[in-house]
Parts: sequence; C-alpha cells; structure tokens
Amino acid sequence: MTSKKNKKGCAKPRFKVGDRVTEKDRFNNIWLSESGKESFKVFNERKVGVVEEVFTKPVKGGANYFYVRVAWEDSKHKSVHSQMRLIPVS
Repeated sequence: MTSKKNKKGCAKPRFKVGDRVTEKDRFNNIWLSESGKESFKVFNERKVGVVEEVFTKPVKGGANYFYVRVAWEDSKHKSVHSQMRLIPVS
C-alpha cells in the first residue's frame, strides 16, 4: 500500500525582506462620515513601503498564512498585512 504525496508542496512567501510593495486598491470601501474620511486618509497616504519581516500566523483551521511587516515610505508608520493584501512595485 502506498501513501499519497502532497503534490502542491510547501507554500512559499510571495515577498522577501527589502522588497518594495504597495496595498491593493480598496475600491469597495465607501467613506460617508467625517471620521470615516479621516481613517481613509491614513490608508490613502500609504503609497509604497519596504518589507521588513515575513512571518506566518496559524489560523483557526490550523493552516499557516504568510504575513508581512511593512515600513511605509514618507511615514513613520509600520503595519502588518496578509501577503494577499499587497502587490509588488515594479
């Protein structure tokens, strides 16, 4: 009796430390209130950032997802995003 092997293999992170990235567009968010507009300004100011760290976090089902810590250029702000939220800057 032979066992089935995982044909997909191990997942690899999409980004490496030092890569330049930007967030995907948030085209489906509608900001109607004044406080909403202020919070949108924070997201809108994030243009391009540099990957500082790539790590995994387990989710409820037990799978590990890749997360990326990004230092945004022209800002002191650093944030953690799922790698699915980011796209590379060419």
